[in-house]
Amino acid sequence: MGRSIRAFARWEPHDKSTWAFQVYRKYNRELYRIIEAHRASVFYTYRQLKCAGANWSDPISQAFPGCPTGVDNFDSLQSWSDGFNDFDNWVNLSNVTTIASNLETYLASVVSLAIMSDPSVLIGAPAKSIDGAYVLKHGSGPRTNLEEHVTACTRGDWSARLSAMERLFGALPKKIKSHHSELETARNVRNRFGHAFGRDIEASRAHGQIEIAPMEKVSRQTVARLGAAAWRFAQATDEFLLHHHIGDFEAVSYYAKLYPAKLASVARGQRAVDFKKEIGKFGAGLRGKAYCRGLVDYWESL
Repeated sequence: MGRSIRAFARWEPHDKSTWAFQVYRKYNRELYRIIEAHRASVFYTYRQLKCAGANWSDPISQAFPGCPTGVDNFDSLQSWSDGFNDFDNWVNLSNVTTIASNLETYLASVVSLAIMSDPSVLIGAPAKSIDGAYVLKHGSGPRTNLEEHVTACTRGDWSARLSAMERLFGALPKKIKSHHSELETARNVRNRFGHAFGRDIEASRAHGQIEIAPMEKVSRQTVARLGAAAWRFAQATDEFLLHHHIGDFEAVSYYAKLYPAKLASVARGQRAVDFKKEIGKFGAGLRGKAYCRGLVDYWESL
């Protein structure tokens, strides 16, 4: 592999995505690894039952000899299968909840990152007219009210969230807004599952009844559809904010965190060498000497 000769440029991203998105991608992979492990166990269990010649009327102790399950809960293999299907549906509800939660965590991270990088969005100034790195170094600039803006973009229905994003960042590309319906579906499923175990919230809280409300049904196909919509939304949002408001701010912010503790007492050239080592250990995209020296010089010029 040849040496990187790429120079540092504040508003040109070094990586293809934000570090925030890279973390989101790892959480996403973890979720789908869990999903596929569960589906493999479903396939194997039913295949083994079929190969063993099991019948739906078989007692559970015969179908699963020696299995430490609560046999009193099931009077037959059919009864167990019904319970397992309910569990499979519960897993699907959990998956949608995780999809929605992972997306909100990413969105909170990338929105706060974009505001810190480009605080000009807070006063309606042209994009990139205030360098958040200067604010980071000197502690001066427009008040961010960061938590308030992040909350507006991650709470409420998705119409309100998208409107809050547009108030900050201007008109959003169609490929961001086009997933509104699926994201709203995921949000509603997550709320019902979190507050009423996958049931209609009002029906679950109603007085004058002794029967439980039926659990909402969510298929694997729905999980796949909502998961794909969340992924495409995050990709489109990341691309838009990275190129319009973030640039290479994450690397600058990382340097700022290192500077007081590790880099302040050494010369610029050595600082660049040390930063190159530190960011390599951190796990971000590798930076060359020219890039690291350029970042150090840029920081000193602020």
